Amino acid sequence: MKMEPISTRRLKVQQHYLVMWPIDIWADTPKEAAQHALEIQRDPKSIATLFDVKDDAGKWTQIDLREDPEKELRALWTKNCVPQATQDEIIREIGKKAKPGTMVGPFKI
Repeated sequence: MKMEPISTRRLKVQQHYLVMWPIDIWADTPKEAAQHALEIQRDPKSIATLFDVKDDAGKWTQIDLREDPEKELRALWTKNCVPQATQDEIIREIGKKAKPGTMVGPFKI
């Protein structure tokens, strides 16, 4: 990989961002919750790819780094022997109950 000269890289101004990884955890203590979240985050098979990002102006943006969340979720369900009909029903229920623009698990409706 070819690197830019340091003098060129220093001229680029980058913006500061606060990146948060929202996750709901059930635990007995805050430390236990943090430890469990860290395990999930470090698991290479984790589908925890949703981030809340705030820029210097205070604007929040939600970013999902997966290519196709529904496809990935269906692959996980199939791997865990969830019948196709059940998968379809779950997807239909999400569509019926969610308000446009909201996040429901890995889906933006």
